[in-house]
Amino acid sequence: MELGLIEKREQRFTRADIIRKGIALLVFVFIFAVILKRFNGADTFWKGFRDSYLIWLIIDWYDALVLDCIWFCHSKKVRIPGTEDMEEYKDYCFHIKQSCIGMLLGLHACLAVGVITAIL
Repeated sequence: MELGLIEKREQRFTRADIIRKGIALLVFVFIFAVILKRFNGADTFWKGFRDSYLIWLIIDWYDALVLDCIWFCHSKKVRIPGTEDMEEYKDYCFHIKQSCIGMLLGLHACLAVGVITAIL
């Protein structure tokens, strides 16, 4: 906000934000369930959940370990101008904690993928 890159909001998420993100999540979940069913042969809840969560974990761990801990922590070229002094860029523990939060957030979407896979 101090740099003028983002504007200050009274609410973190507006009703329109929640609706837009909810629709995007439902579309993503449905498409992912169809892909898992058609190409992976996932025909039960557990297979749909397992496959989608494994993909989620691979992406989450790649983001945390390769992108955050290896690339962002060691390269100044990928930093947003004006944020060079942020401690989070060099803090491995911060990136790992965020990855753990991401693992928990993925559970909800992957459970929905499992349900839709079983329904299809």
